[in-house]
Amino acid sequence: MKRILVLLIMVLGLVFSSVMARDPNYIPDINQAEINLGGISLGASMDDVRAIYGNPTTVRTQHAGNWGIATVWTYGDSFTIEFSQKGRAYGIETSANNGIKTVSGFTVGKSIWTVKKYFGDGLKYVGNNTFSAHWKYLGMKFTVDKNNKITNIFIFEMD
Repeated sequence: MKRILVLLIMVLGLVFSSVMARDPNYIPDINQAEINLGGISLGASMDDVRAIYGNPTTVRTQHAGNWGIATVWTYGDSFTIEFSQKGRAYGIETSANNGIKTVSGFTVGKSIWTVKKYFGDGLKYVGNNTFSAHWKYLGMKFTVDKNNKITNIFIFEMD
């Protein structure tokens, strides 16, 4: 009887530890308010963006997978906003130190380690010089150079 009880406890311990083991690809959620770039949140309308930035420098369309045909607005040569067919922002990107920043003040040119310190385990290296954070189905990616300086910030809605 003792052997059965010990065996049962060992099996339950193994099952519990495997259930509680964290997936190495797991990234804890960050605060939803952080998924914002240049004062624009995902889901913003074209009118919302135009009210903040005025008319875009260029407008183009592109095929965007599950999003269908997207409209892409570019301001200058380093700030773009991708809109779904319904006219809602689903991707916002900056690739220069142009004053565009996240809610927490992160900009192109800053050290990724300041971002890592702020988000902690909420920021994970995902390969190709890219770090990622997310909140449910919304994401934020930081691409860095060889000196760990941010070269690109992209916020997006996962399709």
